[in-house]
This record gives sequence, C-alpha cells and structure tokens, in this order.
Amino acid sequence: MLAKVKEDNFYVYLHKKKDKDKVSNMEDWELTIEFYWPHDRFALGWDYIAPDRTFQYSTIKLYLLFITFTLDY
Repeated sequence: MLAKVKEDNFYVYLHKKKDKDKVSNMEDWELTIEFYWPHDRFALGWDYIAPDRTFQYSTIKLYLLFITFTLDY
C-alpha cells in the first residue's frame, strides 16, 4: 500500500498493485482523491468507464463538489 500527498496539487494517491496481468481484479486497484478550488471545478455526479481493447481496467469517478474520487481497478 502506498499513500502520497502532494500539497501543491491538492491530491491524495492510494495504490495497491499485485498482478498487472489480471483484468478487473479487486486486489489490483488505485484510488486517487483530488481536491480542486471551487472556481476550477464544482461538480456533482459520477462517471463509469468500462475496460476496452486499449485499457484493460475499469474506472469509476465520483464528483462531490470540489472533491473527485477516482478508482481504477
């Protein structure tokens, strides 16, 4: 498990990788929590991106006003 905080860009990065060859394995995930200034981004909603031929992982984004959670698995 790796956790990084970079204060000048306002994001937290959590990462757990075991096997890069497996597709859609919940043991292999990456979570990014990004903070934005309200005048840059102020969104409420969600987004799902399914795996395809180019990218072999799924992405779920959750927009909670000025915070964005991104889960890649």
